[in-house]
Amino acid sequence: MRLVYNGVLAVLVLVWAWPVLPSRWSGEWQPALAVLFVLAVAANVAYCAAYPVDVFLQCSEFRATWQRYRWVLFVAGLLTAAALTWLVLAVLLG
Repeated sequence: MRLVYNGVLAVLVLVWAWPVLPSRWSGEWQPALAVLFVLAVAANVAYCAAYPVDVFLQCSEFRATWQRYRWVLFVAGLLTAAALTWLVLAVLLG
């Protein structure tokens, strides 16, 4: 699911940033690119934050229920990351 997570965030960045970047080829966008790299690392750290919750629930008596509904945690994390990505892009590329 990490590929889906990173893919959605990458598409979001490309859709938002692509029209803006050609006008900034002079080098003004390089600091924004560095910030986006740091945010990509932070998004993957946030993805990993779900692992302890997943392991805890996999080892609990709620295992069967959790396996049916664990996609909810994925969607909630993906929507949160997408919203934060959109916000940061709006601020950086305004």
